[in-house]
Amino acid sequence: MSRTEGKRALAAAWLICAGAILLSCLFAPAAASAIEGYPGSSWGLVSYDVDSLVGSGAMGWVNQGIDWVKLPGGLMLNTFTEFRYRFRTDNAQYYNAYGPAVGLELRKSPFHLGIDYYWERYPELGQNDNKFQFYLTYYFEWDLKNLSKH
Repeated sequence: MSRTEGKRALAAAWLICAGAILLSCLFAPAAASAIEGYPGSSWGLVSYDVDSLVGSGAMGWVNQGIDWVKLPGGLMLNTFTEFRYRFRTDNAQYYNAYGPAVGLELRKSPFHLGIDYYWERYPELGQNDNKFQFYLTYYFEWDLKNLSKH
C-alpha cells in the first residue's frame, strides 16, 4: 500500500468521526447537547536501535471519540475512531502496518473495556488484515514524592 493510500485511510477515519459529530449536532440537537464530551488522545514512540536487533522505528495512534452517556456506576459509554501505525527499518515486510479503526468502549478510570475493528494494512506485502479485537486496558500514574496528594 502506498503512502497516498495511507493518507486516504487516515482521512477516512477522521471523516467518519467528524461526520458522526456533525450529524449528532445537526439532526439531534437535544441529543448533541446531552453528549458528555469529545475526548481525543494520541500516543507515540520513536526508537533508535543501537545494537541492530530489530531496527529503528516508530509506533503510535491518534484517537477521537464521543462520550455519549454516563451510565449507572459511573461507566462512560464511548465510541471512537482511531488511526494506528507502526514502522521500523528491519523486518519491515512483516512489521510495518497502519490503518484506521473504530470501536466502542465502557470506561471508568483507570479501566477501558471495549471492542474495536481494525483495517490493518501491510504496505510492503500489499496485504490487509481486517479484525475484531476485544480488550481490557488500564492506565494509572503516580508520583512517589507527592503520593499523599493523590
